[in-house]
Amino acid sequence: YTLEDLDRLIINIRRYLPECALRSTLLVGFPGETEKDVSLLIDFLERWNLDHVGVFQYQDEPGCAAYLLANKVAPEEKKERYDRVMKIQAGISADNIKRLVGRVEPVLVEGVSSETELLLEGRTRFQAPDIDGCVYIADGRANPGDIVPVRITQAHTYDLVGEIIRE
Repeated sequence: YTLEDLDRLIINIRRYLPECALRSTLLVGFPGETEKDVSLLIDFLERWNLDHVGVFQYQDEPGCAAYLLANKVAPEEKKERYDRVMKIQAGISADNIKRLVGRVEPVLVEGVSSETELLLEGRTRFQAPDIDGCVYIADGRANPGDIVPVRITQAHTYDLVGEIIRE
């Protein structure tokens, strides 16, 4: 696919499914990657407004074709690029998640929070286990496995806070 193909695809998905959550996984520091490549990546991240992005630094693996490529990116440069892309995406994610404050979302309750026994913890339809944030439920009772309506009261960069709404 070309960047134009991806751009058109993402714009169409957003147009027809505005409530969907879009995610991607990115790699920085691949051999031959230039500063121009990273700037282009950041420009498209800002344009596409993805909800969840994982970023990894390229690592040489013996036996892989890329292991033999020239123009390796220095470790400190990979780290700087990683940090820059993550900072941009954290801002995008924080802005996106703020739009949920005040809304009622169905949340799958996973159980008592690992942060404190005073909270329940769960996930919305757009939060994947182990890689995305979660919803901390500050008020209400539910059992693990219950899907409950939660009014979102706070948004942080990746996590939400809310209260169960009893109908």
